[in-house]
Amino acid sequence: MAFTAAALAVVTLLASCSGDQSEPEPEPPPQTFSDCDTSATENGDVAAAESGAGGLTGSESTQAPDGVLGWTMRYCSTGSADSIVEVTGLLATPDGDAPEGGWPLVAFAHGTAGLGDQCAPSTNGIEKVLYLDPFIEAGYAVVASDFAGLGTDGIPGFLIGESEGRSVLDSVRAARGISRANIGPQTMIVGYSQGGHAALFAGELAPTYAPEIDVVAVAALAPPTDLTELTNVRFSEPNSFDTAAPLIASWVDYYGQDPSLVVTPQGAEVLDIIVNECTGRLPEAQGPVDDFLQASLLDLPEWAALLAENSTGQNAIEAPVFVAQGGRDKLVPVEVTRSAIPVLCAVNDNLRYQEYASASHGGLRLAAADDLAQFLADSLAGQPSEVGQDCAGVN
Repeated sequence: MAFTAAALAVVTLLASCSGDQSEPEPEPPPQTFSDCDTSATENGDVAAAESGAGGLTGSESTQAPDGVLGWTMRYCSTGSADSIVEVTGLLATPDGDAPEGGWPLVAFAHGTAGLGDQCAPSTNGIEKVLYLDPFIEAGYAVVASDFAGLGTDGIPGFLIGESEGRSVLDSVRAARGISRANIGPQTMIVGYSQGGHAALFAGELAPTYAPEIDVVAVAALAPPTDLTELTNVRFSEPNSFDTAAPLIASWVDYYGQDPSLVVTPQGAEVLDIIVNECTGRLPEAQGPVDDFLQASLLDLPEWAALLAENSTGQNAIEAPVFVAQGGRDKLVPVEVTRSAIPVLCAVNDNLRYQEYASASHGGLRLAAADDLAQFLADSLAGQPSEVGQDCAGVN
């Protein structure tokens, strides 16, 4: 039934004469989304992000633990050769009134999940995001990118710094596009394992790729840092090809490298399998590494250059930095991280480093939790953190 103009006037008059002058709060307008503009290559400001990198292409509420509001989201980011690609992720906020200015945001970068689309962490739900409970209890919102190619078209950019870092930074832009979430301007970037590598690169890229984002802290737990040294230490071990294979498969796709120069026919069979697998021991990849590799990546000039290019410490991070490392880590050995700290300190004078002697790769998540929480709180408050050692103490 449609209102006539006269009927509408009567309704308005009766409402104005009623004893209760209050009006119900209007419903927020529905959000509208657009597809990723594949012609957009400009980054660094909100206007560009609306149709290109950081633009939100979809969002809907999703199940979350008590006291938490959650959303799934799809957004645009920048892929290889400055192409625009779509990425998936999750956003969570405390279920309550946000502080003035909005919730401080943690951009969380996940550890290695695999290359298959089914491995995307967002498929496991918000409750599986690492450190979700302490982040929410501290009054932070959390955005967690799946990284480009994981759950969307293409192969994920495994340990490709620009791909991971852009996915993280654009997830921050996208989170701010969800109006109901009420995200504030301050951003803390936190990553574990592969995500630690992503967090450090996001911090390094932020001043040029997303200068409008106010990054107040960057924390990396068990991060692969010096990929040259990591390759030297890890990729020559027996039964290590299921560790090297995701990197090779990803880099062949992203950089257009010729796999026949790197892997044997047996290794090529493993690459075909691993692009559809999640992290874990792959029976087909067990055995002497020479069965799978034509040559060490370090002996191939183009690959050696890419390893150096994707090692952290390329540029300064403008925010305080915290690096945590387990002393009994077999996946990211402590000696690799130790070798990288002087390089990181050379460009980051506000870096703190802490080793946890008895912590394994997985055990570091618990061992470093309290120090991580303190570092983030200090940085958010604009106070120098005393967590760990500074560069002078490390060197």
